[in-house]
Amino acid sequence: MMAVERVGVAVIDRFHHPYLDSLVLPQTRIYVDMDGVIVEPYPAVIRELRANGWPDFTIEDWTSWDIVDVLGGRSLDVAMAILATERIYEDATLVPGSIEAFAAFRANPRILPVVLTAPLWANATAKVEWLLRHDFLLKEIVLAADKNLVACDAGDYLIDDNPAHFKSWPGMGLLYDRPWNQNYECDGVRTLRVFNWEEVCDAFL
Repeated sequence: MMAVERVGVAVIDRFHHPYLDSLVLPQTRIYVDMDGVIVEPYPAVIRELRANGWPDFTIEDWTSWDIVDVLGGRSLDVAMAILATERIYEDATLVPGSIEAFAAFRANPRILPVVLTAPLWANATAKVEWLLRHDFLLKEIVLAADKNLVACDAGDYLIDDNPAHFKSWPGMGLLYDRPWNQNYECDGVRTLRVFNWEEVCDAFL
């Protein structure tokens, strides 16, 4: 398999990538982050931020994973309380194409899809309940404070919008494009940027 240019962005060519040519696995495990990749909780987060001291905040302002930096150095306690509330999942919507992609992965005997999320424990239950309401299966949900604690190998993929999780990941990372990861440069071999779930499905199916 090799990185190829498709619709102006490097994605995986599923037949000729040198990193995976030597791997013969009975099943490809695809670990998928939840927030920002499967679920879109950020409209609710932004609504809470606007009601608690940031009236003009938009998703375009979310340019970094450092929430204190994003909010201009203002109260970390307030920001974290907003992020930890279960309310942000009450009306959170699906990222377009995510549930359809999961269904396609499940239907493929060569693919094992797994939701891998590192929750704030105050809203962990709300996250699982949201997934179950949207027809994800309990057996394919993994909660881990540190994603690198999950047993995985060089043949496993991680689809995430936080590039920090790729640092110790032994397999390939697919960076789901969001405003807060624009400063990260994918190398096109171990990390690739994807812009939507259609590109992800094109890579694996």
